[in-house]
Amino acid sequence: MGKSTYSTLKDPCLPDLPAEKSYEEIITILKGFYKPKVLEVAETYRFHQAVPTESESVAQYANKLKHLAVHCNFGTYLTRALRDQFVGGVRSRSTRKKLLSEDRTFDQAVKVAQADELAERRIERIASQCGKNGNHTSPQYIKQEEISFQRRGCKQGKTF
Repeated sequence: MGKSTYSTLKDPCLPDLPAEKSYEEIITILKGFYKPKVLEVAETYRFHQAVPTESESVAQYANKLKHLAVHCNFGTYLTRALRDQFVGGVRSRSTRKKLLSEDRTFDQAVKVAQADELAERRIERIASQCGKNGNHTSPQYIKQEEISFQRRGCKQGKTF
């Protein structure tokens, strides 16, 4: 037994010395020290407090919830607990509205949120490209074009 293991073992064995304990007793003491008992209430609390970070994707958040649920002892309630916590933690208001509009399983909710996340990324990419090339889809530009078109149409004797 190494020096650090012995010093770890010394206090829990008091008033006896580690040498006076059986192998099984030493293993039990060390397991208790290195792998403390998981408190279900604490793990469940952590699960219910989980929210996605700003940089976390939908898939990463779903996986984090699965990982946090391992020691919660949800039993048959697991998929419902995952779904409910997932829906409550979704950052996008429009996605949450969609998820609350009908009953879905956890997996279905994740797929819907991933599809929305992908669509949002595509919209941002397109918007950034339009910004580089001159944005002709902005509301101000469209309104100006409508007014300009209507004026041209009226000058030519056309009504709309």
